[in-house]
Amino acid sequence: MAVKILIYRNISKDQEAVVRPLLRQLHQEAVKCKGYISGEALISSDSLEDHLIISSWESLDYWETHLDNEEAKNIRYQIDQVLGRETVYKIYYVR
Repeated sequence: MAVKILIYRNISKDQEAVVRPLLRQLHQEAVKCKGYISGEALISSDSLEDHLIISSWESLDYWETHLDNEEAKNIRYQIDQVLGRETVYKIYYVR
């Protein structure tokens, strides 16, 4: 069953220059993974620091395989270090 992963990050203007290339690298890692369908990046109209990524996968297993990918783990760790907090992930099944 397909899943959508909602990924929440708060990125200040000062952090953006460092985080943006890391997000591109992370997206490149996702694209290489089997089961990846698409990704969409959104910024809140209420707060330009609130970022939401919607990542679509063929199944939860494919998403979890991506989570276990060492290169992707390293990039996510770097992003969280820059932001000073862990990224929030929410998983939704597609009906």
